[in-house]
Amino acid sequence: MIGAIAAGFLGAFPLWMLLLGLLIGYLRGRETHRGRSAQFLASETIFWAIGISGIWGFIFHVFFQPDAARSIGWAPGGFEYEVGFANLAFGVLGVMSRWRTLEFAWATVIGSSIFLLLAAVNHVAQIIAAHNVAPGNAGVILWTDIFIPIIAILLLSRAQRYARTL
Repeated sequence: MIGAIAAGFLGAFPLWMLLLGLLIGYLRGRETHRGRSAQFLASETIFWAIGISGIWGFIFHVFFQPDAARSIGWAPGGFEYEVGFANLAFGVLGVMSRWRTLEFAWATVIGSSIFLLLAAVNHVAQIIAAHNVAPGNAGVILWTDIFIPIIAILLLSRAQRYARTL
């Protein structure tokens, strides 16, 4: 039972990190100026949903290769390393964004959004072409690959708008 709970948590890790980032950002910003509040919300969401999730993706794809490939519905074949390395790059940038400028955060969000949204396109293509409905292809990961970039862009746009008024 504990193994199933852990597997469910880890299988939805990016979703949990997105929710955690939104919660921490909200809590950090609730008693401050609206502009600072928007910055807290954006920076915490980027830190957790892109940064920590990216580092988790690196660990999963590089150190648990067979499990990663199986969860996506593919045979292990080395692609896991490349996906893991990309996850690490965006994860490190996401973590660094917490203490950097909005421009740095924009670069992080744009790069990771391209990666995540194109991964989502590939997931959908696999669903259509190969009927691949494995959890790592058609489950929570598909949706977080879509919603993390959208939410990060919206929050960062809001933070940028309010930063001009501070």
